[in-house]
Amino acid sequence: MGKTYINTVKYNIKAKFEIEGLVDKHDIIGAIFGQSEGLIGEDLDLRELQKNGKIGRIDIFPEPKTGKTVGTLNVPSSLDMVQTSILAAAIESIEKVGPYESKFDVDQIEDTRTNKREEIKKRAKELLNKFLKERTGSNEIADEVREASRASELQEWGPEKLPSGPEIEKETEIILVEGRADVINLLRNNVKNVIGMNGSKIPQSIIPLCQRKTITLFTDGDRGGELIQRQLMEMTKVDFIARAPAGKEVEELTKKEITMALRKQIPAKDTIKTRTFPTTRPMPFNDRGPRNTPIRRDFGERSFNRPFERKPFNSMRNQPPTQQRFESSYRPRTEFESSYRPRTEFVERRPLNVEARATDEEKKRFEPIINTVKGKMEAVLLDNKGKEIKKTKIRELVPILKEQKEIDSIILDGIITKRLIDEAKKHSVKYIIGIKKGKIEETPEIKTLIM
Repeated sequence: MGKTYINTVKYNIKAKFEIEGLVDKHDIIGAIFGQSEGLIGEDLDLRELQKNGKIGRIDIFPEPKTGKTVGTLNVPSSLDMVQTSILAAAIESIEKVGPYESKFDVDQIEDTRTNKREEIKKRAKELLNKFLKERTGSNEIADEVREASRASELQEWGPEKLPSGPEIEKETEIILVEGRADVINLLRNNVKNVIGMNGSKIPQSIIPLCQRKTITLFTDGDRGGELIQRQLMEMTKVDFIARAPAGKEVEELTKKEITMALRKQIPAKDTIKTRTFPTTRPMPFNDRGPRNTPIRRDFGERSFNRPFERKPFNSMRNQPPTQQRFESSYRPRTEFESSYRPRTEFVERRPLNVEARATDEEKKRFEPIINTVKGKMEAVLLDNKGKEIKKTKIRELVPILKEQKEIDSIILDGIITKRLIDEAKKHSVKYIIGIKKGKIEETPEIKTLIM
């Protein structure tokens, strides 16, 4: 018998047949080879074509049906289109299979190269997408290298060795931020005339620097930022105030957010006029009102630091009692008294930033990991065996933390914030180690340590 396969299939001849009797496969094969022999020339003889690998194995799928045989056949061909069409027409010319009348009808000549073209297109799209992703990855690497080179410009300034950029002495305008992580973030975004205070305590060397430079104070968008602003303005000269968006810290800001915040800076003198917190604390209250202050019992109001005024008795004699009482205690309020009401209740507050001491075992466990992230603005997530789960940039820490499970410890080259603490509680984190603590409340579930 001829070859059962060919190396290259260009076309498939697909035909249907109907035979007026019950026959087998070999009967149909014999009819095809026998009745086409010598019909279309020696060059297209089926037996020779199979021997030379020009056509493949003829597949026949017969099915008996009410005394007849119906079915389909498939002839793979590596001939050209014209020769394949002649071969298909020769198959349609078969009129008998055995003693029975038959009818063959070519349904289609399928071009197998069309399918290959579609496969090539599909694979080409996959390769292109893969190439574009790899190209994007190379850009990200370049950005990381660029950011790292800028962060490497971090210097130390003054006797307190404050973190700063390389252009503190060159520039006449200086951006003053709270800490080291803020300085690194601004350096990464190409802001080089920046210096940090290393916490909420104002360094002494900052005071003369503020006197001889134009200072823009860039603080976090929280209550702590307001307090640092107030303290610095009482100690030295500040020219402009810039604030991070509410609830965010300078170290978390993107380049766009930093630019917008610095553009919205306002003169420091304007912030004094619009200050929202009182300059002095209100007097403490007891159950009967402010100490050493009479009570306006008729109206349930309390007056503080004002004399209790009365009119002469004779002037109220002919007035109704209510009117007498009203006039005896009434005096027009000043503009300040009308707009300002002190708080009359005590609020219990938990202590902030209680420093926890690391044990010898904790130092031995965390010190090697701390050294891998120090100065890189990165964070590492560890499991309960001290094995690294994930390493990421500080700005991506909270979103990545939401996707992780079984986290025991977090070590970051940044500030431990309330937002981080709240998210860590959801994942049963036991330790958070950073370079500084923000305005956070210590919790018994999480132990916070400073590098």
